[in-house]
Order: sequence, then C-alpha cells, then structure tokens
Amino acid sequence: MKHLQTEGANKINVLLFVATWVESCKQVEQMISVLAQSHPIADFFKLDADVFEGAVEAYGIEAVPSVLFVRGKTVLGQVEGVNPVQLNLVVDKLLGSKKPEDQLPVPNAAPVAVKVESKEQIIERIEKLLASQPVFAFIKGTPNNPRCGFSRRLVNILKSADISFGYFDILTDEGIRQELKEYSNWPTYPQLYIESELVGGIDIVEEMVANDELVDIVPESARLSSS
Repeated sequence: MKHLQTEGANKINVLLFVATWVESCKQVEQMISVLAQSHPIADFFKLDADVFEGAVEAYGIEAVPSVLFVRGKTVLGQVEGVNPVQLNLVVDKLLGSKKPEDQLPVPNAAPVAVKVESKEQIIERIEKLLASQPVFAFIKGTPNNPRCGFSRRLVNILKSADISFGYFDILTDEGIRQELKEYSNWPTYPQLYIESELVGGIDIVEEMVANDELVDIVPESARLSSS
C-alpha cells in the first residue's frame, strides 16, 4: 500500500476489495477486468480483505466487494456491492467518459417490494439483542465462521477467556449495520458490549486484554470457568 501512496501519488489507483467467501465479488471482478482494459491511464489492484487488514482499516472498508478510487492517500470515490450503474458514473467522472460499447452492461431488474423499517423499530431490535446476553458482540459472520479478520480476533479473545457471549452477524441486516454505528457512535465493526454498554472495537479489546482488564469487567454469569 505504501507503493500506491508514493510512486503512484499522481495516478489514480482503483482498488477492489474482495473476500473468497462472498460470491458477488466474482461479478465485480469481471467488471473491473473490463474497466482495466478500457482505461489504461489507471492502475487496478485486487486486495483480499482478510489478508490486507491494514488497508481495510485504513480505508474504512465495511463490506465487500468494494471498489475504491484513490490518488495517493486521498479517496476520490467508492462503490460498494454489485452496482454497475454507480460504477459507470464514478469511472466516467474520474477516468474520463467511455464509448457506449465500453460501458458496463446494466441488467434489467424487476421492481421488488421492500419493507421499510423505522429508525425506532431498528433501535428497539438493537436494544433487545443487547439485553439478551450480558456480553454481546456485533461481528461479521458467526463465531464458527467469522467473515473478517477483526471479527475472528475478537471471537478468539472471548473464547480463549472462557467468556460466554451472544452475537449478531451484521452482514445479514443492513438496517442494524447502519443504525448501530449511530446508536453506539462507533463507525466500525466488530463492536463488543458488556451489560448493554459499548466496550469498543478490536483495538480497545486487545489493549484491555494486554492490561488484564477485560475479564474484570465481565459479569460472573458470563464467565464459563466460574459456572
């Protein structure tokens, strides 16, 4: 990543963040392959989010696939998910307009009825989740199959300390994933809560472990070794 921020400081780099366990990444990889051929003025890179954790944290990547357009350390544009319309718009703006035949194909989609949940309803669900267990973690994936390196590290810490905890996979619910960031005033995942109060993210938890502070704030009812 240092190479992108120094030697390529005046050039736009297109970074595709992927994960092997997300099927939709393959679709975006195909789109990026087309763009790389028609826009040689930019450099294109594919980064495995589970390998390049430092880049994921530095750029605030919260979901894969994600495409970032960067110049040096500046993020010029970002597209999450499979979104050829938005990708075309960002490419045209930053890399120059293309001939019609070079445009990414946009699939026709039938209208889908979407149930809209109010902010209050989402907050109510969040609070019910927090109240369900003394120790609760919002992670990507499940404890048996974490879907990002940071979530895996948090799960390993809790298991190693014999701490019983509830969890919620934020990748399964966009409403909770977005609302919780505002509710907790914490922008990233995973998030650890004890007795409904935010402890913090992985960095804070690891610091507490290093200082032998984590277990001290865990209620007896959540300590497997004392049951």
